[in-house]
Amino acid sequence: MPRLTPTESGTAATVNSVSDRSIGGVSVLPSSPREETRGQTEPLAALLAVAILAVALSMYGGTVVDVVSSSSDREVGDQTLERVWEDMETDGAYNVSSKPLNKTIENESIPAGFNMVVQVETVASDGRKVVIKEARYAADRDSAVEGPPDGATTTERPISIRYAPGNVTTGRLRVSAWEA
Repeated sequence: MPRLTPTESGTAATVNSVSDRSIGGVSVLPSSPREETRGQTEPLAALLAVAILAVALSMYGGTVVDVVSSSSDREVGDQTLERVWEDMETDGAYNVSSKPLNKTIENESIPAGFNMVVQVETVASDGRKVVIKEARYAADRDSAVEGPPDGATTTERPISIRYAPGNVTTGRLRVSAWEA
């Protein structure tokens, strides 16, 4: 609905919309106090505020995860398994005819304060699982280690086993670690 507003000459002029702020070069004041107090945020400021909020939430989440979780036996098992495999593998497979397993694995791959048993297992022609190589490591490096206890962390992964060039089969690498 058009409204009439006074101009400099004293005559009335019709303003067709709220967006019309001047008539004939003369500024027209807003018709309600609400229009004067309403503000807008710059787009760049709004984006910056959202980015700051996102960074703050991710930092909070990272801190909570660090506080709540600690190094678990599972992490020790996974890390040890990967280190042992890196020591054992040559061109993506474990070479059975290479040096003995206990000479293949570096001391740095054995977690400090843990006993460890490493086994390479394959499936025989009759379907039985057969351990073809095994190495045992004591935490103090001098003692003999029996098999892993019931509470040991055991992790495993599939591997390729090379018996000779062109003679490769599948198997599993199993690493059991427990605190001494």
